[in-house]
Amino acid sequence: MLGHANIAVTIDRYSHVSQDMQEDAARLMGEVLSGPRLPA
Repeated sequence: MLGHANIAVTIDRYSHVSQDMQEDAARLMGEVLSGPRLPA
């Protein structure tokens, strides 16, 4: 059997991955929508 026997184990173990992916996606979309940033 693959996976965890209880969904709570899966959520506890992998929820940080989802948060990191959301932050990366938000940053990338911000870059796409605002264009490249020039060095200060």
